[in-house]
Amino acid sequence: MENPTDFLSRLGETPYYCRHEMFLLSEIWANERDVREALHVREGTKGQWKRCNRTALAFTKVVNSTVAYHRNLSMTGLRALIFSGDHDMIASYVGTQQWINSLNLTLDDDWRGMVYRWTSFWGYTESYINGDLALTHATVKGAGHVPAAYSPSSAMPWLKDEF
Repeated sequence: MENPTDFLSRLGETPYYCRHEMFLLSEIWANERDVREALHVREGTKGQWKRCNRTALAFTKVVNSTVAYHRNLSMTGLRALIFSGDHDMIASYVGTQQWINSLNLTLDDDWRGMVYRWTSFWGYTESYINGDLALTHATVKGAGHVPAAYSPSSAMPWLKDEF
């Protein structure tokens, strides 16, 4: 695989595309040797990567809230992008906004429409700052819980440009 990230941008291009295809392909992609090397998976430490491998999860700690961790990260000079679909019934953008508000960041740019390459409306963004931290919260119009899966034609080109 010449460019491991190129795989993701091609999802949804086949006329037979469905979300289950992406789930299967993600397992194939994640187990490619060059992808594992790019992710710094040490040889022999992990077997095959499997999506939603509930049998191999041996949690030893219960974390009821990660807000304290996020507050700590918000004190660093990171650039973060939080995005979700505006039709997400699992983790709605309202809940995401409440979580962001709990980080006590300063609103830098209030909600505004997001137009991709001056051709179509894709959703909304708002931006926050805290010193060197820059956090952008975006919603992808018409997408569900995983925008790249529910609306790949909307989410993937925009995300590719962001990164």
